[in-house]
Amino acid sequence: MSVTIEQVAAVDVARVTGSIDGKTAPGVGTALQPLLDGTRNIVIDLSDVDYVSSAGLRLLLVAYRKVQATSRRIVLAGVSVNIMQVMSHTGFLPFFVLVPDAAAALIALAEAPS
Repeated sequence: MSVTIEQVAAVDVARVTGSIDGKTAPGVGTALQPLLDGTRNIVIDLSDVDYVSSAGLRLLLVAYRKVQATSRRIVLAGVSVNIMQVMSHTGFLPFFVLVPDAAAALIALAEAPS
């Protein structure tokens, strides 16, 4: 698992690679913490994530709540069909805006009001 972060325009983009499970979720959370404590909207690019466990879902929900509490937005990019199904079955899907890739996420954030 790895997380790379870059700022694109006024948005923080975090690209996660690997699985987000009980072992890796704490590391992903630590990597995302500066973004969650920041002031910009966030894109989490999951294009290279092959598996998300309940610990990973919890991490995404905590990120969503923290960003929402500060009137910012979070968009998930590149969510696989399998992960999307898990999010749907667990009731997590309605919380997030999902787009095909990071470029679409940047467009979605630029078009929608904050």
